[in-house]
Amino acid sequence: MEQTARGRLVLQQGLLFGAILGVVDLARTLVEGPTGLTAAVPGALGIVTFLVVAAGFVYLGFRVAARAGKASQGALAGLIAGLVVWACYVAGALLVAFSNQETLRRQFQTAADQAHLGTQYTTGTVLAAIIVALAFAVFLGAGVGAGLGALGGLFGTRRPVRAV
Repeated sequence: MEQTARGRLVLQQGLLFGAILGVVDLARTLVEGPTGLTAAVPGALGIVTFLVVAAGFVYLGFRVAARAGKASQGALAGLIAGLVVWACYVAGALLVAFSNQETLRRQFQTAADQAHLGTQYTTGTVLAAIIVALAFAVFLGAGVGAGLGALGGLFGTRRPVRAV
């Protein structure tokens, strides 16, 4: 396969899978609301969504590597898809955070009071903490996408190619 055709395949598939999986993650974020943003342990919906998205990354890597012939192409497609999914998650998380500022502040304040921290949270502090956490999440989203895409790519390159 030609270099530009491989690049086009990686970009197309990465964006397509990223958009589809991003909509799944966006829906989960909106359904869970502010509780999903502050929960220490994900709920059942969060776990199922993670498994669906993870399986999507592995399948993406498999699919791209099988067509391009290189496992690294699957990792690159996973990286692109991971960034798109992350962007969808951030959009949903910010929508939830800005529309539920007082609820989030109360959740943060309750946790601080239970830990006897003696801290008073304002809505600005809570929003800043969420935005900083979302900024760090870009590395997690991209890394998970690339890693699972590479895993799928390893399986995709082992698949025997049919003669035409």
